[in-house]
Amino acid sequence: MDDILYLVREKKYIIFHCIHKGEYRERGAMTDVYCRLHHERFCYVDRACVVNLKYVSELERDIIRLKNDEQFVELAVSRRMSKFVKNELAKYWGKIW
Repeated sequence: MDDILYLVREKKYIIFHCIHKGEYRERGAMTDVYCRLHHERFCYVDRACVVNLKYVSELERDIIRLKNDEQFVELAVSRRMSKFVKNELAKYWGKIW
């Protein structure tokens, strides 16, 4: 789970973007995959994308930035999910301080 940076749905597949293993795909629904993840560490940023809060470096309006030693990624946050993402991030950052 720590290796997962973010997940994206493309048609009938979920693409796992991982830090060390690159990316791989799994056929299925995003809701099923999300149920297998630790909900306190992963968050939907729109209907087709889930991020690992551990790697969030910044949230600016409708863009969330993920960063680790090897990668830097910017993803869009939907307007509908914006407030939810802010709350989840505040909860997560509150836990790790």
